[in-house]
Amino acid sequence: MQNITKDYALKCILEEKSFSGVVNGIFIDIKEYVPSISTAIHNGHNVSPNLEAKFNIDANGRLYEEDPFTGELISSQAIRLVALNSRYEYDLNRSPKDAIYDMAWGKKVWANELTNKERQNALNKHRTFYQVLHSLVAKCEQLFGSVVLYDIHSYNSQRILKDTPDINIGTFYCKQKKWQKDIQNLQNHLSEIVIDQRDLINKKNTVFYGKGYLARYISEHFDKTLVLPLEFKKFFMDEESGQLYPLVLSSLKEQLKSCFEQHSRKFVQNHSPRIIKNNISNLPSDLEPVILEIDRALYNLTKGLDVLSYVNPINLQQERSNFFKSAYRKEPNFKYKQLTVDPYMFREKLYRLPLQRIQDSSIQRLYQQTIDSMASKINLLTSIGSEEFLYNSLICYGEPDIIDIRNAQFIMYSSPFADGDSDDIYDVDFALLAFKSAMLDYEIDFPIVVSSKIIAGAMVDNNKKKIILNPSRKWSKMNLDALIHHELGVHALTTANAEEQVLNIFKIGLPGNTETQEGLAILSEFCSGNLTLGRLKTLATRNIAIHAMLNRNSFRSVFEKMVDECHLSTEEAFRVTSRAFRGGGFTKDHLYLKGFQRAYQNYSTGINLNSLFIGKAGFDQHHLLNELIQREVLTPPKHLPMFLSTPACNNPITDYLVSSIRPSQDNIVTKLSS
Repeated sequence: MQNITKDYALKCILEEKSFSGVVNGIFIDIKEYVPSISTAIHNGHNVSPNLEAKFNIDANGRLYEEDPFTGELISSQAIRLVALNSRYEYDLNRSPKDAIYDMAWGKKVWANELTNKERQNALNKHRTFYQVLHSLVAKCEQLFGSVVLYDIHSYNSQRILKDTPDINIGTFYCKQKKWQKDIQNLQNHLSEIVIDQRDLINKKNTVFYGKGYLARYISEHFDKTLVLPLEFKKFFMDEESGQLYPLVLSSLKEQLKSCFEQHSRKFVQNHSPRIIKNNISNLPSDLEPVILEIDRALYNLTKGLDVLSYVNPINLQQERSNFFKSAYRKEPNFKYKQLTVDPYMFREKLYRLPLQRIQDSSIQRLYQQTIDSMASKINLLTSIGSEEFLYNSLICYGEPDIIDIRNAQFIMYSSPFADGDSDDIYDVDFALLAFKSAMLDYEIDFPIVVSSKIIAGAMVDNNKKKIILNPSRKWSKMNLDALIHHELGVHALTTANAEEQVLNIFKIGLPGNTETQEGLAILSEFCSGNLTLGRLKTLATRNIAIHAMLNRNSFRSVFEKMVDECHLSTEEAFRVTSRAFRGGGFTKDHLYLKGFQRAYQNYSTGINLNSLFIGKAGFDQHHLLNELIQREVLTPPKHLPMFLSTPACNNPITDYLVSSIRPSQDNIVTKLSS
């Protein structure tokens, strides 16, 4: 952190310039001028070198009464002031005459008296903070009319002999009549924070009353700024030792960011009519430079790492021929191309990326999850053909639960009905022309190649940006249209959209993107009026095949189950079984039906899914994607599937079947936010 002068900071504020630096022990970070300010004035632990020997209380004793990591809690905010110096040198939450302790918490602070010069130096730092804060609040009030200031503290609860809230809001200096709704709104949002599956308890004026000098100063000098002193119980650390619980802090930081964003947005709508109400964010619109650095490094490291290209057998056709010639007795012995990546160096480089430098908690978490996901995938690829592959596949993709299997059985028991499909059958040459024609409508120009090396009828190669068709497959009219809406209308479309974004992570693929991509792709088939019962049964049999494979059935047993119980042709049974057994046990295919149910559930209830088409995104990032688009960090997706603007009418029986698919256990409480 760069040292800057007070005059420089005041000049920047006057001229509405963003800046970051340390002024007299106060870290000031203004990424963008917005109507919310966050402070952590007891965060610091530093003391002037000449004062260390004069303390009667050692560093550990001082740390116990300080508020460590509160500056981290507000790292995502566009405007923040974080004290780096200890409150034991001067307390910013006390008036100038009381800012230097003689006694604190029953202990004498100084072993040797401070000189007048030492006292004056400390008070000058105190004065500097309030000069900068005053200028900043005045500028924000001038720009936005009203301002909300979150004043973050923490407290030790173990010495309090009664139940205490996780978060205490002090409102002593708040004008209750004017700010009552805003205070209640904050409480409502804070009540949504969950840590370790426990709802946090927040109360007003239970432990502290918000009588600090900062709240008093702002209330005396500014009539249009609401100060909200928040005291967090130190549940994110060990009170006695000061040892941090990193996962708890990370979770709290991310949820607090969302809480403040929602609260400040509503605050702006209520009190700042000059601002366009539906287009205001209190988070910065510019990406931190370090994010772009990490993003480029991650992309360069992972580009070309395509799981399917390694998991698809290179001798599929030969093993198919051997299997059928042996009257289904000879188990396939699939071979795979060699991994061209050193897995150990790959993982080492992944975890060396300096994610701790990212201040935006949600974006930091996004990259952490993506890196963990990529590490799991390299473990998967390293174990292809071995017994460990199935274990790694379960880590990457999970497995069908009991509800998924019951959904599959429900679909399999469905009686045939007239779905409107024609009896015409089309080969790969016709399919190639149909894909080319559809690309004109989508304004996407991907090369189309024919290759027998894929198991599926068609697939999109995201890395090479091309569409691959299987020459041995034939399609009915509805099946071919469904394939186009699936591969081109979602997979190719999101590949093209990812190219439009400043961040490469949407090309790499966010955690959960497989379920999301396949779910949206099946939704595209359905909403375009091309989802047949046969297609639904194919998705169902994939779940049944994976379930049977996980129960240690042989390839032949699963194949025969597909023929005898699921009534598939031998060709289709071989395809479904091969998909489940490739690599050593590949569980990815159960995500098609699971993802479709989740996509349909949200689409049918009116949730706007547009942001999920921005690239290789996941359902769980829906809220963050909307936030980043609203902040203009990301651009809205350029290409959108046709069903969003022109959905087709389906056969009522198809509608009934789809609406009857129950959410799996994983997805019961995962409805997206609108």
